[in-house]
Amino acid sequence: QGDKKWSLELPAGSPPHVDSSQLAPEKPWLAVGMRGGQVHVVDIEKGKIIASANGQGMTPEVGWASGKDPGAPLLLVATGSKLNAFRVAKSK
Repeated sequence: QGDKKWSLELPAGSPPHVDSSQLAPEKPWLAVGMRGGQVHVVDIEKGKIIASANGQGMTPEVGWASGKDPGAPLLLVATGSKLNAFRVAKSK
């Protein structure tokens, strides 16, 4: 029920498929792992991609970690053979 706030077509490989997604702690950011190795971070308040990474394995699993450092949480991406960590800086 209710009105759709926004809709977003995610750039993806073939076939387009979301393998994992996770909301960041204390940020309106959704990390989305796409089949084919693309990872996108979506600002869920605006419905816009704010960051992307390619080459993250065939079925990347995404998660977030908050540490003692202030600022953005770390985006964690498991590629199948590696674990990558990214600091996401919101684009202006």
